[in-house]
Amino acid sequence: MMEELLKEDNAEIINNVDINIDIEKNFSYASYHTDSRLKIETYTKNTSYSFIHSINVKNNNECDYNNLILELSFSNNAFHTYDIHINKLNKFEDKDITPPFIVVDNIMLENILEPITAVLKITIKTINEILGEKEVPFNILPLSQLAYNELEPFDNRLFAKFVTPLESKVKQITLDAQSILNRPIIGYQNTDKNKRLEEIEAIYKAIHNYGIVYQNYPAMRMLIQRVRMPFEVLNDKKGTCLDLAILFAACLEEVGYNPILYFGENHALAGLFINDIEDDNNEISSISFENGIEKREEVLRNLVGSKMIIIDVVSITANNDTSFQQAINNGYEYVMRNYGDEVMAIDIKTCHLNAFSPIPYNGSNDELISRIDPKTLIERETEEISNDRYINVLKKEEKTRFTFWERKLLDLSELNPLVNIKNDNTKSILLISENPLYDVIVKNDILELSCDFLTKKRNNKDKGLSIDTFNYIVNNPKTKPSFFNPIISNKDEIYGIGYESILESIIKKSNDSMDETGAQTLYICFGLLTYKRKNGHEGKAPFMVLPLEKIIKSKTGNKYYIYFDISDLMINQTFFEYYKLEHPSSDFSELYSCNAQDGYMNIVNTFKANSDIRLDELQIFLTNLTFSHYIMWNDIRKRKNELKENKIVESIIENRNLLDEKMEYEGMKIDDIEKYANFAAPLPYDSTQLKAILESAAGKSFILDGPPGTGKSQTIVNMIVNAFYNNKTVLFVAEKKAALDVVYNRLEQIKLDRFVLELHSNKANKETFYNKLNESMEIGPTMAPFEYNVNCIDLEEKRDYIRKIISSMHSNDTYMYSLYDAVVAYERLNASGYDYYINLDEAYLKVLDKNRFNKINLLIDKYVAVSKSIDNYNANPLRFLKTTNIRFSNKEEIINDFNKIKFLFNDFIKSYNEIFNIIELDIEKTLINVDSLIKAFDLIYNHEL
Repeated sequence: MMEELLKEDNAEIINNVDINIDIEKNFSYASYHTDSRLKIETYTKNTSYSFIHSINVKNNNECDYNNLILELSFSNNAFHTYDIHINKLNKFEDKDITPPFIVVDNIMLENILEPITAVLKITIKTINEILGEKEVPFNILPLSQLAYNELEPFDNRLFAKFVTPLESKVKQITLDAQSILNRPIIGYQNTDKNKRLEEIEAIYKAIHNYGIVYQNYPAMRMLIQRVRMPFEVLNDKKGTCLDLAILFAACLEEVGYNPILYFGENHALAGLFINDIEDDNNEISSISFENGIEKREEVLRNLVGSKMIIIDVVSITANNDTSFQQAINNGYEYVMRNYGDEVMAIDIKTCHLNAFSPIPYNGSNDELISRIDPKTLIERETEEISNDRYINVLKKEEKTRFTFWERKLLDLSELNPLVNIKNDNTKSILLISENPLYDVIVKNDILELSCDFLTKKRNNKDKGLSIDTFNYIVNNPKTKPSFFNPIISNKDEIYGIGYESILESIIKKSNDSMDETGAQTLYICFGLLTYKRKNGHEGKAPFMVLPLEKIIKSKTGNKYYIYFDISDLMINQTFFEYYKLEHPSSDFSELYSCNAQDGYMNIVNTFKANSDIRLDELQIFLTNLTFSHYIMWNDIRKRKNELKENKIVESIIENRNLLDEKMEYEGMKIDDIEKYANFAAPLPYDSTQLKAILESAAGKSFILDGPPGTGKSQTIVNMIVNAFYNNKTVLFVAEKKAALDVVYNRLEQIKLDRFVLELHSNKANKETFYNKLNESMEIGPTMAPFEYNVNCIDLEEKRDYIRKIISSMHSNDTYMYSLYDAVVAYERLNASGYDYYINLDEAYLKVLDKNRFNKINLLIDKYVAVSKSIDNYNANPLRFLKTTNIRFSNKEEIINDFNKIKFLFNDFIKSYNEIFNIIELDIEKTLINVDSLIKAFDLIYNHEL
């Protein structure tokens, strides 16, 4: 249970001096003992485990006080301390006092079974006068209880203080174990690891024979953790998982083993290192847990590598018949299955060598009369430990659209070095180290790459390794640096084999890629695959690859620093997908789910057991790998769950529309939404782009697409500026840096680049970032809000005036055609080749409406229809019409004249026919003949006159 610590901050004024003291509400002897050890070892005045955190006195008077005494007295006789002398306390002075060292008699606390209340009394006085006085109550906890502070993380190393290997009861357990084993227990002096397991099994059986039952403590009345000491567990025959783990760890330590306590979310287990952590030749990934504590990942690494065992100690109770081997298996499965921030382990030996040593405790030798006969354990032979133990780490890969997208992003051509790599000293740098190289890389966040063995060409002389030595290392990957230089200062340092100019070229190529695409091309390759290419020739490809963040050369120039994230280590899926093209029956999909936590050698052994492709796991080298879609591919691979939360991505996955976004400005006209004071858009925009700008400011999700040159970058700039205007921050990302540069340049043109912080490129660094941030904060706004609003109102008035003029150009209230439509129609006719002037009376135009216009168009349509029925031009009755100026107002006059002509023409035809009958002319009735006939009669007539 946990309990919140009480901080006493309120001062009680007695007479002339205020006293303020900050103490813990609960006194825990384990915390006190740790605090005392730390103060002795580090000469620290105060620690995070201190019972008294601070003391402060304040003079409220206008007079000075000399030779003051600060007395601290406790109501419980187990606590003692000394008086503090204060030479002088000036008027109105506020002074901090160093808390005194408290002496606690732990024997007097052993009989405390439940928390009891005590009082700390603080008095400040002169020889003749008490100036101030304060009493602070607190709880005294039993020796085997720990206090929790919900506001701060609990330090599990405090449990190591209850692991007491020197107790007589614990020694009795180990003596019983020797009787079961029928030989002395010698711990790590056994050269055979399996002999060590036999000894640990004997301890397991000895504890089981005591007949301990699993039982929790009575309901807690305080937020504190109750622990049964090992002697209590053996006397009372009761214990929880934590009590049993502490007991088992104490027994292991008593016979010389290095035990650990493993804490899950609601469970505790015991374990130990198979090898001595002080042995220089041990294979433990971490020499010892840093400061005695380690997270789950380090435990997994040692557990999978058979360098540590974890035992589920609940199996040790009397009513349980679980074998020792099954208890080990249960512990292994628990660690593999359970995750969480609180999951961790503590190394008891490291804790005991530091401030977390066992608390002094006499213990009770009284033995209870009652005994429980334990169940007979199931006899099961323990499994032998082997360093080359094969562990299948293959996990079934989920088949989703994400896996399909991953494959589509892979480049499966043989030009891709992930498929067909040229692994020589012109393209890569071989890596070696004194310790196993994979372990060195896994346990470090930053690698030191030594240049000692890199060859430099100067004055036509090689400085570094000779060609023969280089070839020897290539052919013997197990070669260690000590082969050349027996003095190795740092066994975790790695060494590069090759030409330094090649390393510099690799780094430069990666930096260039970073500038162009925003992605690094630096990789460390683990293992080299050999296979047959499509043309039958031998090909090589990396097995696993680790993308690097950057490589920086040290100021001295003798080493490089390599930055990376080990969680990015991955199987070379590109090669395996390429291989499947020629070998369709091959299936490596389950191998894709392997990661750094599975262990490199475990993955290697698993691969070798399931594939005919040759693998040289000792080949580890640094090179450039081209992965054009790496960023997108890596996002899909590592951020599946996060991407699924996006409704757009989820819609694509589900193949149905899951978007519930309702656009606020959909269907609205620009006149209704273009309110200048509500947004900022310095670059030109149209109505569609303005809606996008406003929707983005409203937090809507949408896709804005369009072909090149349609103003997408311009709209993005307006969106960013509008976000600035609305006091929002913007993260702008793009697949290629060129797209980022376009937007940045536009912001630079409008003098807003000072608000742009470049976060991801090889040129970005902390100094530039903070300078930019400081510059933008110092400049601040360039225009007062009131002045800006006045300008917006003025612009809107001018805009509305212009829009009114434009609107009138489109109005057809007075005339049938608007001015705009008339101009457009005229220009269209003009562009079609019509060049004429139509003169229309104003009076006619005023009475011309759509009804009359439609009637005229109908008549024109009839005219066109009739004209189409005439065969040729000569048959056209209007072919003689040559006038170009006919007014519709002369219609009646034209019709009257036409009727007169029609009557005269009928008389003419009648007379014409009579003449033909009289003179019996045999000619065709044509216009030419009629004209000739008239001229003939005219000559006869004139001759007679």
